[in-house]
Amino acid sequence: MNVLKKFPDIQKKWLMNQFAKETNDVFLDREQALKEYNIMEAKNHSFSHEDFEEFLLKNLSKSGIKKIIMTIRVHSSRLNSTRLQTELKPENKSKLDQLAIDTGKSKKTIINMLIEKSSASDFK
Repeated sequence: MNVLKKFPDIQKKWLMNQFAKETNDVFLDREQALKEYNIMEAKNHSFSHEDFEEFLLKNLSKSGIKKIIMTIRVHSSRLNSTRLQTELKPENKSKLDQLAIDTGKSKKTIINMLIEKSSASDFK
């Protein structure tokens, strides 16, 4: 799987978070996966990415594979952007909602377009 070849550090962090959870549906057998991971880690502190990918494919459930792929994609998409969280006045939120409906564009796209088309003189 091509996606599993990206961001090994993020994948290992995700895996450690999954091991820390007592119950989840990401492993075929959590205890066996943890045992195999510890053996790999003890043999070679910096095991190859190919070995790690093989480990994931062998030990993660279908749900687990989907979740780790989603984690990689989210991480990748956040590398080239800045997340903005803000409060809008109710009337501005309504206007943004209506713009999204009328144009068929996402709210994110509309906000980016507004910023791209604006200049400092618009705010004087």
